[in-house]
Order: sequence, then C-alpha cells, then structure tokens
Amino acid sequence: MADFPERFDSLAHAREWFEAFVAYYNHEHRHSGIAWHTPASIHFGTADEVRDQRAATLAQAYAHHPVPERPSGH
Repeated sequence: MADFPERFDSLAHAREWFEAFVAYYNHEHRHSGIAWHTPASIHFGTADEVRDQRAATLAQAYAHHPVPERPSGH
C-alpha cells in the first residue's frame, strides 16, 4: 500500500486514496490481533475456514519436511 500522501490535490484525490486504503486494510492486510486474518475474513465469517486451510497446509509441509530431532543432552 502506498504511503500516506503529504497532501491531497483535491477532495476527489483524497476520496480515491482513502477508498483504496480501506479496501487494502480490510481485505489484504493481515492483523496480528485477530490471528493474522483480515478484518473482512472475520466480518464475513470465513476465518474458521482460513484457519483450517492453514492447518492443513502446515501439516502437509511438516509431513514432507519433518524437523530433525535435537540430540539429547545439548
């Protein structure tokens, strides 16, 4: 997302920038306070599905690339 402009050229420019920012913030930006979901995912009730898809992807990755065990005593 582009940085906040130092100034807007017009009211139309401000509205255009803000509309793009809100779309990015709600649909693309992941928020740590809501488990790295987007606000739209929480609002529209898709967070559980996203969480389940993440878990399946991680399980598959771990199955294909297991973490080696650390030697005991170290």
